[in-house]
Amino acid sequence: ATLTVDGDPVAAATSYTFSGVHAAHTIAATFTLNGPYAITTLPGAGGTMTPTNPSVACGADQKIEITSNDCYSVATLTVDGDPVAAATSYTFANVHGAHTIKATFALAGPFTITTTSGPNGTVTPVNPSVACGADQKIAIAAAAGFGLNTLTVDGNAVAVATSYTFTNVHTDHVIAATFKDVTPPEMRVVFPNGHETICIGGDVKLFWTATDNTSIASVKLEISRDNGATWETIVASMPNTGSYVWRVTAPATNVGPDEEYRGLFRATATDIAGLTGSDESDAPFSIYDCSVATVITELDAEPVEFGVRIKWAFGTRNAFASVVLERSPAETGPWAAVSAEISEVGDATVAVDRSAEAGQTYFYRVRGTTASGNQAFFGPVKGTAGAPLEFALSKIWPNPSRGPVALTFSVPRSAHVSLSVVDLQGREVSSLADGQFKAGRYQVNWDGRSDRGPVPAGLYFIRLISPDKKLVSRIAITR
Repeated sequence: ATLTVDGDPVAAATSYTFSGVHAAHTIAATFTLNGPYAITTLPGAGGTMTPTNPSVACGADQKIEITSNDCYSVATLTVDGDPVAAATSYTFANVHGAHTIKATFALAGPFTITTTSGPNGTVTPVNPSVACGADQKIAIAAAAGFGLNTLTVDGNAVAVATSYTFTNVHTDHVIAATFKDVTPPEMRVVFPNGHETICIGGDVKLFWTATDNTSIASVKLEISRDNGATWETIVASMPNTGSYVWRVTAPATNVGPDEEYRGLFRATATDIAGLTGSDESDAPFSIYDCSVATVITELDAEPVEFGVRIKWAFGTRNAFASVVLERSPAETGPWAAVSAEISEVGDATVAVDRSAEAGQTYFYRVRGTTASGNQAFFGPVKGTAGAPLEFALSKIWPNPSRGPVALTFSVPRSAHVSLSVVDLQGREVSSLADGQFKAGRYQVNWDGRSDRGPVPAGLYFIRLISPDKKLVSRIAITR
């Protein structure tokens, strides 16, 4: 603070030199305490520094706390203009001068909520980005036929629910849902489904349809002979093929000599989730000891030109009072009686179905009705209608004609065919058919007219033009 030499003040300094000393001298000094020193705190937006602008005694230490506001973090920290590591505090040690400390803060987030869903359901919104401190609701929805199985948040199981809300989000999260099948298979028994008679010892094709929202693991088939009081297993587990050939076993459902309708067929489907669905015949049917005489010994179908030939034979020709041939486009029906050309070949009956469309596949079965009105079904068998062997033009009838005439033409494969009436000079009088035709046989009528009215009496020709050949048939028109 002060410095005096021999009682006289001199400039305060940290040293003084006596030169050429020839006498005694006195030097005296007084001292003052340095400080205190100011530490200037400069927090940016998003946080605070405490204490604020403290005054620090010389040689003392001073800790500065750097506190981020909610959803902020320390971004940068500088001391006397020099960057230091960002931290939540800084200590000035052995302070011997003024200092400045400055902090900046960064807004945290946004944060990602990672959503994960297994098959057959959704978790929405997908992977949302959420602002710091905000809430986010997540919806969990199962697909039709399915339910929520498990729900986890950040790897921890939570109560299963259709939604979950993250509140005051301050970090990333993960939510995952799995779903399970809750819908059993749908089963429908097709045959036998009531009022049929099936014969012991014969082969009967059992039919059902089973569907599921996932897949069917197995099907179980059972028969009851007492209206469902007890059941016996035919097949414990088999693929869902939709049909099974059962060699009908005893005992019969009848107690006396006549048929009794006490039989039921039950099919049960189990899906991959272990859920089951079953159905049984809508009404009872009969399992009857028809004896060897009524068992069918032959049933087959084969293509012939313009149709399908079906052949069958019973152990005895008088097994049934009436026999009807039925046809269906599918193995499981619906069935309808078909008009066919019937003939007897030895012990067998042969039917030719001319109404079958060439190239199309059909299923046939034989329905036998006993004198008492009970019915038994045999089959089905599959047959594909044969196509004509070549392009052909039939004879015209009537010929000669005073008016309308009819004819048929055959097409062995899909092709463009033109059919027309021409006069003796080769001029077209009328177009009867012109276009693409599938394989088959077609009937055409001509009314004896052109676009100008009835044609004059005379000789005309029906002309068929095909990719393979040209065919002509003559017709005489009289008036």
